[in-house]
Amino acid sequence: MNNAVTISGTKYIVQGSVIDATSKKGILDLHVLVYDKDKIGRDDFLAFGVTDLEGKFVVSFDTSKFSFFIDRKPDLYFIVK
Repeated sequence: MNNAVTISGTKYIVQGSVIDATSKKGILDLHVLVYDKDKIGRDDFLAFGVTDLEGKFVVSFDTSKFSFFIDRKPDLYFIVK
């Protein structure tokens, strides 16, 4: 999976693609869940997107989703289903 993060004020935009390792083609209709890894407590669910015909997805979220205590920036990880 390839991805890039853009930050504009308090809004984060994550763009990426999910590519089949064998065929090198994008995979359609996968759910990409984006989380913030927390050092203490439960990880924060931030957003989800669905891949298109080329395997691309775009999700966005703002700082209110993760900046509860000591987090100043999210430690992102992805789950693809």
